[in-house]
Amino acid sequence: MKAEVKAEKEQLAAVPSGAVATYSESVLMNQLAKFFPAKFVRMARVASSVIADFYCEKAKLIIELESKVSDGDSITDEQRKELVSKGFSIIRVSNYDIFNNIKKVLSHVENAMNVGSSPVFA
Repeated sequence: MKAEVKAEKEQLAAVPSGAVATYSESVLMNQLAKFFPAKFVRMARVASSVIADFYCEKAKLIIELESKVSDGDSITDEQRKELVSKGFSIIRVSNYDIFNNIKKVLSHVENAMNVGSSPVFA
């Protein structure tokens, strides 16, 4: 099962989502690693049919990038409701905010981590 998930992650990571989106993902990942001791993982499976753009298991926090091209890879409203009912927090961030207001993004992440199991939407 682990090898299957790893192969799926690698396959999804290989899909080009544009240079800007890729760069924004790198910027966000670097900032998360710099400011939060809890580990964030890119493209993590959080449910049988949901792969989060970024996920922190310790805080049950999912970060969804709004800039991703929707080919069925973004979280649907139904999936979002199910995840929230299971104690996950979900925030959405845009490329614009990552590049122009990273402090706002980090503040949303910090608030969501402090709230715990309450849903948080940015």
